Amino acid sequence: MSRYDFFDGCLLLPPQADLNQSTLDLPASPGVCLFSNDNNQPILLLYGANLRNLVRRRLSDEADDEKNKRTRLRPVTTRLWFRRTYSPFETHLNYFNISREVYPATYREFFPRLDTWFICLNRRNKYPFFARTSTVNPDEQMQYWGPLPTKKSADLCLEILQNIFNLCRCPHLLEKAPQVAACSYAQMNRCAAVCDGTVSRQDYLELIDQAAMLLNQPLQNSIVLFQEKMNQLSKNLQYEQAQQQKEKIELIKKLQSPAFRWFASLEKFSILAFLPGAKVKNPKSRMLRPTITSFLITPSRISQIESLPLAQAQQAASNLLDHLHLAKMQSVPELLENHQIEMLAWTVHLLYKSDQQPRALFLRADENLDVLQLAEKIITCFTKKSANNKRQNGKNLKLDNFNLTDNPEERNDSC
Repeated sequence: MSRYDFFDGCLLLPPQADLNQSTLDLPASPGVCLFSNDNNQPILLLYGANLRNLVRRRLSDEADDEKNKRTRLRPVTTRLWFRRTYSPFETHLNYFNISREVYPATYREFFPRLDTWFICLNRRNKYPFFARTSTVNPDEQMQYWGPLPTKKSADLCLEILQNIFNLCRCPHLLEKAPQVAACSYAQMNRCAAVCDGTVSRQDYLELIDQAAMLLNQPLQNSIVLFQEKMNQLSKNLQYEQAQQQKEKIELIKKLQSPAFRWFASLEKFSILAFLPGAKVKNPKSRMLRPTITSFLITPSRISQIESLPLAQAQQAASNLLDHLHLAKMQSVPELLENHQIEMLAWTVHLLYKSDQQPRALFLRADENLDVLQLAEKIITCFTKKSANNKRQNGKNLKLDNFNLTDNPEERNDSC
């Protein structure tokens, strides 16, 4: 795909043309814009909430003052490639995709957080163990859970599993198990001590299976099982063991925190997203009708589904669920290539901030929603009133932002 296939159109900008008059055809709406010269060499890529105003301001001669210290772009810019978007998610997604096409050698400088983490289990080992990783390989003996936005969150998840099931914390010793001296964790009774043969391989494999089952099923199911066991131990006056079960329940509840809300088996990782689309003419009224655009997010790609009027929310829900079922039928173990891992990482960091996006609905596909339930959630999300909606929308879409970093000095205006 060419970089220019991402854009809706191109606006020619003769050197001596009046700037305001020449940019009238630019959309006064959110989008992405690429400045280029006569040879279609890229000069500047930016996005904003009002492309027309943004481009005019950036190309004006006032941009060359001492305060901004910007290079004058007007003498060298002759083409404006633009892509209209309708939600912060769609804007950032297109900006990310276009950045990778326009600046293949340097785009990583603009997106410093393009890594993501997983918990993996290699069952090929004689003594399997959980570990964190940032790569995914196609292997039936490998299991993955994730994605997680940071190495720290992956380490925390791994530590929680080890604490609940007393799993090995020194996997390098397992290569010589069960004929190696117990490590310090085993001596403190913080692991099952399979390394020195205190626990048999079969018993250890059962612990591994229990840990994998906890990650594969709804956490509330595991909490109920641990609570039943705790109550039974209390009835038998085994208070110390009951307290241990209570502590494990508290550990499981940590995995229900927002820091892990998108964490799941990678085989089942699918996100349903519904966001605002273009407003269309209403044949029965002079008012424009709102539409919603659906996205299906999987580990390897983000698929955009056609927009439909909000009144057809049930049809939009049905279409997206059909795409989900088709994707599951075609799903096979695959090596996630580097660019797919980067896309997934970019998506993960955005998903963990999705609660900051007004008029946006993100749902895990494992919530077992039917069409009617999903349509009701869509209508509720997009019809609820928010007194601060305009102000909130402005916070989610920074203008004239070329370098996506957390440095406020590199972020300019906001809409």
